[in-house]
Amino acid sequence: MLFGLLRSSNTFAENLLLVLVFALALLCAIIPHEVAHGYAALFNGDKTAKVAGRLSLNPRRHIDPMGLLCFVLAGIGWAKPVPVNPFNFRNFRVGNFWVSIAGVLTNFVIGLFASLMLFIIVRNGVEQFTINQVLRYISTMNLGMFTLTYFLFLCAAINIMLMLFNLLPIFPLDGFNLLRSFTKPNNKFMDFSMRYSMFLLLGFLMIMMFTGLLARVRDYIMIGFLRYWDLPLYINLPIVGGVVFIVLVAIFVPKLVAKMRAPKPPKVPSFTITDNVIHLSNEDDLK
Repeated sequence: MLFGLLRSSNTFAENLLLVLVFALALLCAIIPHEVAHGYAALFNGDKTAKVAGRLSLNPRRHIDPMGLLCFVLAGIGWAKPVPVNPFNFRNFRVGNFWVSIAGVLTNFVIGLFASLMLFIIVRNGVEQFTINQVLRYISTMNLGMFTLTYFLFLCAAINIMLMLFNLLPIFPLDGFNLLRSFTKPNNKFMDFSMRYSMFLLLGFLMIMMFTGLLARVRDYIMIGFLRYWDLPLYINLPIVGGVVFIVLVAIFVPKLVAKMRAPKPPKVPSFTITDNVIHLSNEDDLK
């Protein structure tokens, strides 16, 4: 993906700027993704990621050299897996679900927000929202606006790509763990995906490099985001509000239900002892 940005007609400074913009957009995708996993685990009772220092925004704690190389060559890759101990979850299936989907949701939200900022900048410069027209308009901007707008474009593209890649039901991607939240332990498909995960991942990356299939899906989603923001406010704002409401309900309602169902601790009467005589502060405590 990075090599596709560089041009022999560009000066060294222009290509260096493109590399820096790509690196910044990449960090804005993989670091929040991994930190979201850690906070979701912490929210569900597991402190492993916190103890390991993976709730930090320091890139050195999250970058995986091989995954970074795949980002450069194939346009998709991975970071260091966040350590999680599912046995610490208050509820295994609920905790596993939220930890698995946290990174994907984070990439979705960042991609959606970046596409909104991109839409605001380019909406008056394109006749219709297509990838070619957006890039053509960005290339006509001055250096400052070009840097900002191209960063937003890459930020949206990389976050959408990372979201799609992680939804694949292949071990150890988020899609595999997400599916495991709804399947039995002896599921044959899950066993197959785990046993041949390395071959499946390598095969998918090869298909990606030669066909660009996932990149096409990414472009469709990205254009869909831009066209969504082009809808009237009375249509898109209720949709955003509805999605936020559903997410908040899904997060907090199970906790409220669990708290309501939890047995109440027995009352312990308060008392004082004077001259070897016990005096209860409230006789109702014994009832």
